[in-house]
Amino acid sequence: MGKGGRFLQEEILSRMELPLLLKEIARPDFPSPACVSSSAIIGSIASALIEMSCGCTLDEPSCLDVHTYMEKSRKKCRKVREQLLYLAQQDIEVFKEYLAFNRLQQVREITRTETLSQIGWKFTIVPLDIAHNSCLLLEEVKGLINLAYRKIVCDLIISQRLLSVNMDNMFLVIEENMQEMHFSDQRIILDRLNLLKERRDRLNIVISQLWQDRKNKELIHK
Repeated sequence: MGKGGRFLQEEILSRMELPLLLKEIARPDFPSPACVSSSAIIGSIASALIEMSCGCTLDEPSCLDVHTYMEKSRKKCRKVREQLLYLAQQDIEVFKEYLAFNRLQQVREITRTETLSQIGWKFTIVPLDIAHNSCLLLEEVKGLINLAYRKIVCDLIISQRLLSVNMDNMFLVIEENMQEMHFSDQRIILDRLNLLKERRDRLNIVISQLWQDRKNKELIHK
């Protein structure tokens, strides 16, 4: 779960400068960005790196034949980046709901149990969506490795590593937060989690091989 009290919601990411954002993450009071929001931000940074790689390739005359692909990929990544920033805000909103619920201790126990389960679902769905969007970006990296301008392929690999670790972080959060959920809901989440893990691992294997193949070809050409 994220941290939770005061916060100018509209400023969290859309208008907040980096030093202020880091200061907000460092605050111990609530609600403010914490591990889930931070992971969404890391995912958006990885997306920005991929977008930059596409842009550099679009600016390179020798890569004219892949410009259409690059433009489409850049647009996809931009949409994912916007979604990740939205999810960063959503985590804070869910925690506000959790804090509000904790202030209503007079609620009947059965209502409390049901509400906790609903909040647990939301706390799980947000990091799951972050992991899903991170995996979408890995798909873009896979398609770009062989096409991107050679001087920025390293940026794609760095984005891949950020995204892969980011997904591991979200898997950890999901496994912790789903304890509040009904067993049937846990099964749904676990199924989605396992599919994402398998997809992430397959993509990483392919990306690593594509990168190695490209390096080998460039060495031969030299």
